[in-house]
Amino acid sequence: MLLIEILVAYLLGLASVIRGRGSADGQTAASAMDWAPIFWFGGFTLGVLVIAVLFLCSAHPFAGAVQLILAAIALLFTITVWHDQYERAHPGAATGPVMRSWHGEASQLVTGDHGTSSV
Repeated sequence: MLLIEILVAYLLGLASVIRGRGSADGQTAASAMDWAPIFWFGGFTLGVLVIAVLFLCSAHPFAGAVQLILAAIALLFTITVWHDQYERAHPGAATGPVMRSWHGEASQLVTGDHGTSSV
């Protein structure tokens, strides 16, 4: 069962790389968010999690624990793919930390030297 999951993960990664090789010529504006790789990785994560639950319910705790670890790793990949797609679709959204005041005004958090001088 684990070998099948490794093969599916490899094919999923290969399909994701091939899909991302589209021509970027002439793209000046941000493109829309591509949900296909997110759904692929999310579906794979869900499948691994279902197999883990089946193993745990059928009194195979070691195999279930391995599947849960694989599901956690797959979830990290899913979150990473989502974050990459979000940054690609919203290039100006993550300019830095923003603090909100009690009145709802947003102010940019300033880092670095705060006007202090070494004398």
